Amino acid sequence: MTIIQKIKTGGLRWIVGAICVVIHMGVVSICKLLPIRTKVIVFESVADCSDNAYALYDYMLKNGYMSRYRAIWLVSDTKKYQGRANQNSVFVNRNLHQISFIRDYYLAVCHYYIYDHNNFLELVGKRKKQIIVNLWHGTAIKATTLKQQSPKSNVDFILSTGKQSTANNAKFLLEKEEKFVELGFPRNDYLFGTESKQLADFCTHLNFENYNKVFLWMPTFRKSKEKNISQDYLYTETGLPLLDNYSEMKKFDEFLNQNNALFLLKVHPLQEELPVFERKFSNILVIKDDDLAVFNVQLYEFISKCDCLITDYSSVYFDFLLTNRPVLFTIDDYEGYLNSRGFLIDNVLEVLAGPHLNTITELKEEIINVLSDIDEYVDQRQRIVSLFYKHPDGHSSKRIIEFLNL
Repeated sequence: MTIIQKIKTGGLRWIVGAICVVIHMGVVSICKLLPIRTKVIVFESVADCSDNAYALYDYMLKNGYMSRYRAIWLVSDTKKYQGRANQNSVFVNRNLHQISFIRDYYLAVCHYYIYDHNNFLELVGKRKKQIIVNLWHGTAIKATTLKQQSPKSNVDFILSTGKQSTANNAKFLLEKEEKFVELGFPRNDYLFGTESKQLADFCTHLNFENYNKVFLWMPTFRKSKEKNISQDYLYTETGLPLLDNYSEMKKFDEFLNQNNALFLLKVHPLQEELPVFERKFSNILVIKDDDLAVFNVQLYEFISKCDCLITDYSSVYFDFLLTNRPVLFTIDDYEGYLNSRGFLIDNVLEVLAGPHLNTITELKEEIINVLSDIDEYVDQRQRIVSLFYKHPDGHSSKRIIEFLNL
């Protein structure tokens, strides 16, 4: 798209954004003349203060490391964090289409840039003494959407959980395996941690104690209002496997009610705004990021409280494996997904340690098995853990801090 076309499409807003980017690049260039500040760490995650980046930061806070460092968080909404800003933690605007001199300064002088989604130093250029750590956000199972590898990738280290995880993520990111360090994901430490008061309050809010079992459904992102980023090839009202519309969800809700089971649906933030998920159900709840934020609970803290995961090709499966609890796989669209996007692993179904479900009837049958504590996949899950994890424990953050000598 030419500049003229962009101006016609975006109007004044595009022009202002473009000017801000130019100013941003200029400020960063000037600030690079200043010395590196060895005790400054910039953190980034797509959902503000979440995922692996926040889990590592949280560990550093709770264990006294932040007393000797300054953490700079790139966030979308700085107002949310006004009460948490102090001499050790600063929250700055991440939007490069808005002017923020303090953000540009810290990007130029930070010693460590630690992220799990976006490498801003890829855009502004890395200085020789800066260390960039990509914590990443999962073990890839789906084929990459990247077209080519950056010839000058400036990342120093990329986090992984184990040998197979390294192989998968190297293919997905189009990076050399030598860059990967198999230390584990910080967010998975929450699966082993003690229950916080905030988490207990959130579970009480959802009335966990009133149900026989709590099921968490985290399907792969398929459908969005935003057509340009939708992976939707299931042209349905829900974009979900097995349950195509409100009527089917309502019948499934009645089944759950009869069996006193709570079904938590955690879909992609862009998917959760679909009209069908605004309807009310008795035993199906849509969990949004904002719901967790209200109670100051991280997603992986919450996952640790669920009795069973239901997913398909989402990387959350590999994380949940560490709990050694049942996982159910909805794969009714397997052939469609294989032909449209594909997978990084040959015979991928052999890696999915749990029942493979193609119909809602099969899903109901397996839910009954979970409610009856019938689990035939314990050994298979442990075998998959041994393939994907070098350290199947809750000490990933500690290993990363020791590795980086923080």
